[in-house]
Amino acid sequence: MNSKIKIAIADDHELFREGVKQIIEKLDEFEIAGEASNGKEMLKLCSLIDIHIILMDISMPEMDGIQATTEIMKQYPDKLVIALTMFGDQKYYHDMIQAGAKGFILKKSGRIELINALQAVHSGKSYISQELLQNMILGNKKDISAIEKFNITEREIDILRELCTGKNQSEIADGLFISQRTVQNHVSNLLEKTGYKNSIGLVMFAIKNKLVEL
Repeated sequence: MNSKIKIAIADDHELFREGVKQIIEKLDEFEIAGEASNGKEMLKLCSLIDIHIILMDISMPEMDGIQATTEIMKQYPDKLVIALTMFGDQKYYHDMIQAGAKGFILKKSGRIELINALQAVHSGKSYISQELLQNMILGNKKDISAIEKFNITEREIDILRELCTGKNQSEIADGLFISQRTVQNHVSNLLEKTGYKNSIGLVMFAIKNKLVEL
């Protein structure tokens, strides 16, 4: 029985796909299930083969990563999408999160970060490249009092801080000495207040509004 985690890559640059494949093919727990040069091809691929995680470039011809992720989440909600991004793609992050992406890694990331992202997302966590996080924090010149604007409580800030370190709800509960149900309630309240759909959206919200320091 093959228990490996199946990875598919969507990127319009063949050389980049080959580089990622070479890394993944050397790992025991993952294997390459397929590849596509645009979103349309990846959408079709999802209907033909079993895929656990999709590495999805944001900018592609015919159908970009945002459109493809949106359609894949509608038709195959069990798929996990990690966005492949460059520093200039920040303007698309909100749309990619709303589409259903669970992680963001820089296309220039190394082997270790790619493995960390795959493992984190497969285990139910969100993941954002550490270099990308730092760049977002340093590049954020806004000074918005989101605490008052969105009525964020001190405990909700604690939750946001923990989410930004990549912890899942069970780990947050253990770290803050509260029940997992309480964490779930706080996360639900934060999602309702901010309008985001998932925890990685809350991470972006926290960073954008300077609610956390990493």
